Amino acid sequence: MSETLLAVIIGGVLGGGFSMVVLIVEHHRWKKEFKIQYLQAERRRREEQCEKIRNHFSEGLATGKWSAQLVSEWILRLPKEVGSRICKTCQGINFDQTSTEEKKNLYVEVVCILGEFMAEIDKEIEKLSR
Repeated sequence: MSETLLAVIIGGVLGGGFSMVVLIVEHHRWKKEFKIQYLQAERRRREEQCEKIRNHFSEGLATGKWSAQLVSEWILRLPKEVGSRICKTCQGINFDQTSTEEKKNLYVEVVCILGEFMAEIDKEIEKLSR
């Protein structure tokens, strides 16, 4: 009788332990998948934001003035580091004296900054997807 009881106890402990291991592994998998979904949604939001900034920026270069929407996007909605890099890039521009080529180069610089902003989240998603 004691051997049977001991076997039942050992079997229960092993079964319960295995169930706990499976539960812990599944919980970590769920957290990882949830984080990936969150980052993908954040990437879509950033992509829309960068698209707005690019459109307003090119309009600003064409008209010779920055719209309030553009400035609020890059100062308030972008992370401080990204917004300040764009501000530094655009700081010395004089629309009357800036050539078309210089405006194109300025646009490319801003697009590169926004591309780096997007690449950050892409790296996070890729790291979690492995």
